[in-house]
Amino acid sequence: ISFNYIFSLNFLDLSQNRLKYIGNMTFKNLFLLKYLNLSYNELKFINSSNLFENLQSLIELDLSSNEIHFIDDLSFQSLSLLRNLYINSNYFLKFDSNLDKKIDGLV
Repeated sequence: ISFNYIFSLNFLDLSQNRLKYIGNMTFKNLFLLKYLNLSYNELKFINSSNLFENLQSLIELDLSSNEIHFIDDLSFQSLSLLRNLYINSNYFLKFDSNLDKKIDGLV
């Protein structure tokens, strides 16, 4: 999946697509994206600090109802405007209980 030439996209719904993997550069040019829905896929890991790094405008990220076992502590470090993060209904083997404190502004 690549969204290289869709610069003004605000909302992206990739839910229910059986996605198992998302490449590090998938969202690299989506600077204005505010809402990203990746729910109901088959994602197992969010383990790259640069997966979401260019999504500075992102307000809401839905990763619910996947098969996520692990989320890297640095995965959301560049999402300074993120207010809503949905990670329910996953299979966490390792979970950082301080994740909400590491993301400024998360409600």
